[in-house]
Amino acid sequence: MQILFKNKAQADFFTTLYSRIRKYGAIPTGITQNVETLAAVEEGRKLLSNSEFMILLKQKPQDLAILKEIVNLTDKQIRYLARPKAKGTGLIVAGPVVVPFENPIPKNTKLYNLVATDA
Repeated sequence: MQILFKNKAQADFFTTLYSRIRKYGAIPTGITQNVETLAAVEEGRKLLSNSEFMILLKQKPQDLAILKEIVNLTDKQIRYLARPKAKGTGLIVAGPVVVPFENPIPKNTKLYNLVATDA
């Protein structure tokens, strides 16, 4: 998603598209590795703050500061994202509810081989 917020025209288009999709009852879905890039523009901040559902994994310090402000995460929740116990550990944000989760995938499985990115 961060690529779509690099200039004003793209950000406006994507924000409008997201709103239209929601208007018709669909569920727009976006993935980003860099919250800071999205939050650097007003449209991106609005998109993040209006997102009712998020799955958050390990984050860098600058992204954690932004998420703490926008999503209203507690210091304990921030620590959970800063120093997760293992890969597959994070927070699920569903409206005002924030739930920690652990979902490691055993290394000796086909699923691990399909989704692992740490070559």
